[in-house]
Amino acid sequence: MADETDEMAPNEDDAFFVEVGERMRAARKACGLSMRAVVAQGYVGSQAHLSQLERGQVRASLHTLSRLADCYGVPVRELVPPAPIDREAFLRRVAALTDDELRTLDVTLNLIEGPLHPERE
Repeated sequence: MADETDEMAPNEDDAFFVEVGERMRAARKACGLSMRAVVAQGYVGSQAHLSQLERGQVRASLHTLSRLADCYGVPVRELVPPAPIDREAFLRRVAALTDDELRTLDVTLNLIEGPLHPERE
């Protein structure tokens, strides 16, 4: 059973999702787990769904990425390739965020790699 927030990738050749899948597979194999074991432990609903994720045919939700990262004992950031960003544009957008928006961003990023602004806690 798929996580209801996972979506079909628009094109199975999409390089980003293929790389996410390759990283998922590498992390699973590095910790010595079979697809069957991951499913049996309840991290995904079926081997078919995990196979689709690992082949980049399905976009994994943050929830699915987080569950699989927990299963494999790795941070979510190890499952997602870094994306090139325009640093200056990013900093301008962050500087314009309200305190509430920064807290929401902090919670989201904390799931991925740790506190954004530890001094604000």
